[in-house]
Amino acid sequence: MKTVRLLLTALIAMSATSEAADNKTTLDNGLLQVTLNEHGLEKIHDKKIDRTVRLASDHFSLTVDGHVIKSSSITPTVKKENDTTVTYAYRSGKYTVSVVYELKPGWRFVSKQLLLTGPKDQELLVEKLKPLRWKAG
Repeated sequence: MKTVRLLLTALIAMSATSEAADNKTTLDNGLLQVTLNEHGLEKIHDKKIDRTVRLASDHFSLTVDGHVIKSSSITPTVKKENDTTVTYAYRSGKYTVSVVYELKPGWRFVSKQLLLTGPKDQELLVEKLKPLRWKAG
């Protein structure tokens, strides 16, 4: 498999409060608390200023080699890698888009990275990319 790290790291300057629910994951570094649901960011809570930003949705879309991939139409597999990282894997045809959220110690932001994996030894052409398709909640 060939992996392309798309040159995107979105820095979100606020973080979220957590609610107990089976399909939610929380990242917390003492400064921020980030709640992720089945499709990504849901809430970001900044503990220092006691302020919360809520997102109604967190999606991406991209076109690679003429193939359109929209996160809103795919159910991802979600894996909490460790205390600072959660990865969502979206499979579409011969491609996988991994969305990696990170909240490192000392950070006052959460990063969102997109990694595109395609067939081994095949050149990939990303024709269109919308990494941040948010709706405020």
